Amino acid sequence: MFDVKLIQKYEIKRENSLQLLEKELYDEIFYNLTDLIKFKPKNALIIDTKTNYLSKKCDEANIENVIYNNYSIYEGNIMNIDKTFHLVFSINNMHKINNIRQYLIQIYNKMNEGAVFFGSFLGNDNLIELSQAFFESYMQNGNDFINHFLPIIDIKMAGSLIQSCGFKSIVTCIEKKSIKYDSIFEALHEIRKIGESNCMVKKIHTPITKSIISMADEIFKKHNKVTYSIISVFAVK
Repeated sequence: MFDVKLIQKYEIKRENSLQLLEKELYDEIFYNLTDLIKFKPKNALIIDTKTNYLSKKCDEANIENVIYNNYSIYEGNIMNIDKTFHLVFSINNMHKINNIRQYLIQIYNKMNEGAVFFGSFLGNDNLIELSQAFFESYMQNGNDFINHFLPIIDIKMAGSLIQSCGFKSIVTCIEKKSIKYDSIFEALHEIRKIGESNCMVKKIHTPITKSIISMADEIFKKHNKVTYSIISVFAVK
């Protein structure tokens, strides 16, 4: 289970490299939108707790939209509204939701017949350089490994779950983006701001020692980058 209050504490609207990465993702979504859905949607539900960039893109496309910015989605709940939608976006949040099945079923029930769902989340080999740097540091210092980042979702698991909720024509893909950082401290600062540090309710709370993080920084400096694996899901009701 995720500690929703802790995610909410760390996750803030940001002006940094990851926001630029999200904008690139949104631009690609709308560039391919016509080919993906083959019709002009009358309205859209946008479930996005981080940025209003997607709502601006919908405005540019003349799509009527409802924006939902509330952390209750991390418990698996979405807004209580009576209308249904032709297009639903769930952007970079599904990997932090406690009751993902309940969440997807609610989305399914808010969609018109033939409506399109597009979701994106971080998963698979996400933050692999940071995880490897800490793993090697713990091993070289003779300590048991402690995971400092959120657990990841496998793309096959995500596709199977969405299909089990009633969706059809499901397409999943992975896009990898690398961002350069001057040090491991700069990378960790950004990771924490988006709530990607380990926010599990049950976890080991042992503090990181100076020797662990110093060695992890030395290992990280071999490449000075972090790879973010963005899994995208396209499905139809």
